[in-house]
Amino acid sequence: MVAKTRPVARSVKKNTPHVQMFPMIMSNLPAVLQVEEDSFNEADTWGEKRMLCVLHRRNVIGKLVVQDGRVVGFMIYELHKSKLQLLKFAVAPAERRAGIGACMVANLVGRLSLGHRTRITLRVRETNKVAQRFFKAQGFNVVRTLPNFYGKGNACLLLEYKLAGAEAEAPMTGS
Repeated sequence: MVAKTRPVARSVKKNTPHVQMFPMIMSNLPAVLQVEEDSFNEADTWGEKRMLCVLHRRNVIGKLVVQDGRVVGFMIYELHKSKLQLLKFAVAPAERRAGIGACMVANLVGRLSLGHRTRITLRVRETNKVAQRFFKAQGFNVVRTLPNFYGKGNACLLLEYKLAGAEAEAPMTGS
């Protein structure tokens, strides 16, 4: 069942699907976990216990993405002083390539502002070419490679979206 609250965002471009985003609540967790299971390999799924642990942090926000009354995606991000750190981002496999992910990114970008949070960062497995292409198409750039991040021989790419007009910042560390 989907939360009965006011939508926070709708599709942002012509020819994109009508989606609504709601804050994640406990009753949505089974649908979110199903999208996660369908979207990630076993090594990259969090499962209920870890997801709840992350969502209970005071600086973490979970958003549920709904289309035609169905949960079609979700994102979890962490608020930092100068950035949003995208922790988890998924669109149900049957709903991909329909603009839903782009709407989700647009929602995040809309939360940026000059002089406050000016960038979005995320980590992607070096082997996950589909995610890399998607985020690059949304304006993200690779800023660093983190060797062995996911274990020996499993590197991670740190991607960043920077708000237009944002001042250059000091070189990034691992976070």
